[in-house]
Amino acid sequence: MFNALEPRRACALPSTLGQGRRSFILSIQHTGRGKEFHVPYADDWGLSPDGSQIAFVDENEKESQIRLFSLATNEWHDVQVKGWSGFKSLDWSPTGKTMFVAGFKSRETSSLLEIDTEGNVRELLEGQIVWAVPSPDGRYLALNERVGTNNVWLLENF
Repeated sequence: MFNALEPRRACALPSTLGQGRRSFILSIQHTGRGKEFHVPYADDWGLSPDGSQIAFVDENEKESQIRLFSLATNEWHDVQVKGWSGFKSLDWSPTGKTMFVAGFKSRETSSLLEIDTEGNVRELLEGQIVWAVPSPDGRYLALNERVGTNNVWLLENF
């Protein structure tokens, strides 16, 4: 999966190394130079809009956390998200201040969450949410929900 939305200064291209490790090649816009780094984590991930960090979630994780990896310092920061677990997906908001995450409230129900980098969470939609991707201007969200019928939802003023 190639992860880049306009406008971005960087993009990351992942590859699997095996044994739960993943390699990423980070490419900086205008220079074309790539930097490879390895992380021991990643069911789903998202590159921040400014290219400074990558957020990771593990859907099998029993703990309620999102892991942030700083590309500048090569350091990890764990974001604790109280009351939620089993995160399935992650996409950054265009501002880079929050992330859209599908998380489990119970075994039957997942919700679309907006989580900031301090772990504060706002539930946006309850259902069988799989993922959500914001439009580059931040006004719309495209989302995937597992239901028995097909439909399109539009979230406004989120």
